[in-house]
Amino acid sequence: MSRRARQVRGLALLVVLSGVIAVGLAILLGGGDKQPLALGGAGAPTTLQPSRPRGVVPPARPAPGFTPPPAVVRMLAAMPLERQVAQLFMVGLQGSSSPGAVTLAGPGWGGFVFSQQNYVSDFAAGAYAAAASTADRLLRAPAALVAATQEGGPQTAIADLPPEGQAVLGSSGQPDAARAQATLAAQRLLAMGFNTTLAPLADVDTAGGPLNGRLFSTSPGLVARFTAAAVGGYRAAGIISIVGHFPGTGAASADPDQMQATVGGSLPALKSRDLLPFAAVAGAAPVIEMSNAVYAAFDGVTPAGLLPDAIDLLRRGYGFEGVVISDDLDAALQATGGTIGQAALAALQAGDDLLYITGTSDEQLAAYNAVLSAAQRNAGVRSRVRHAAERVLALKLRYKLVSSSG
Repeated sequence: MSRRARQVRGLALLVVLSGVIAVGLAILLGGGDKQPLALGGAGAPTTLQPSRPRGVVPPARPAPGFTPPPAVVRMLAAMPLERQVAQLFMVGLQGSSSPGAVTLAGPGWGGFVFSQQNYVSDFAAGAYAAAASTADRLLRAPAALVAATQEGGPQTAIADLPPEGQAVLGSSGQPDAARAQATLAAQRLLAMGFNTTLAPLADVDTAGGPLNGRLFSTSPGLVARFTAAAVGGYRAAGIISIVGHFPGTGAASADPDQMQATVGGSLPALKSRDLLPFAAVAGAAPVIEMSNAVYAAFDGVTPAGLLPDAIDLLRRGYGFEGVVISDDLDAALQATGGTIGQAALAALQAGDDLLYITGTSDEQLAAYNAVLSAAQRNAGVRSRVRHAAERVLALKLRYKLVSSSG
């Protein structure tokens, strides 16, 4: 071999050796991962991932800080996969005629939602709640979450029950009024057989915005104080409150429940306004509902409830350890297209624990079957189902809907 060839070969070996050393140092010093972009704010920092092609939804990263109680571990050990999957669904009730428990039983749904379209009278609403509460016992399933969309104001399911509308309460300037109204609403709902309420809304109002007239205030600080007061009132009275809609829909281009909607602005802009109320209740709210809007701060095409980055912000950025629920996945299809089954699976893989579907009973079953089929085929989906079911059952245990004896 010539001297020139030996020099070239030696140089090549030196370059390779340098690369190996650099990789080794990177692993030793950085754990093999790129340093994440820290996003300031309450709780631990989070990471904003690069945009992904539409429809590509990777599994959510496990969130730290949650260990299921022993009673939940025992319950799940005795629970077949079919029942675990069913526990992840909150389904809308159908029509305005009170159904029997057999009609509602399905596969053992995790919960039911009573809305304005179901209302005929207080008596009928109580009959709905009783049927939903009995349905789980027919299948020996864990007790269902029986919810009412009882935020107050024009969208309230049961018009003659508290609370007053959030805009009215906010105009009083007295957060204690929100706490008192939440306590009254909880007492009345519990007496009728409900154990959950889709309230309060933590969205910050915007003049001319899609939720204008339904929200506490245009001031983020006031919304934070009123939301925290309402959550405290519900908790003290023993009812589960579902706080919506993370990371805020007050400034959306439209109502995400009615049509495709976008929220503009950067993540720092969201953190300085829309996210302040969620930061205030992340440590106390039992359930937080994701938004169906799409956000320029993330990928601009995927509804927040189907986006791992948005749920990761709630979990890691704000330290939320409770249950994450999607918004109505029927409405999410306006942004995603596809089928209800695809939307349900994407929401689960993104990190939602409860999957909320109004729709028809056929659509609800189609979504359930899609998730069950994926879980039967894929160990990663089975693991995600189990982790979500752990949180749902821990919530039910905390509110004494299931027994600690398992």
